[in-house]
Amino acid sequence: MQTEPKQARELVLGLITEITRDVDTRPVTWDRRLGDLGLESISLVYLIAELQQQLSLGDRLVRELRIRSRVELPMITVGELADLAASLSQPTKARS
Repeated sequence: MQTEPKQARELVLGLITEITRDVDTRPVTWDRRLGDLGLESISLVYLIAELQQQLSLGDRLVRELRIRSRVELPMITVGELADLAASLSQPTKARS
């Protein structure tokens, strides 16, 4: 299933907002780091798993995050995660 980048970004924002609802009352914005959202590790794992499932990414998102492991997951912004998920949800030849 192909997902438009805008839909993928909205999904990321929606999932993070849902997950952080009881943890952090501040609005989730594109420039907030995942580590600043007050999430436990298990919530981050859930977030990545849910994105992979809903965007039909298989394990591509977790593999890409491992490749970028120079930057720890908590340091990634909501916008960076959304852009990565959106790019991975596109057909292979559309990605660079």
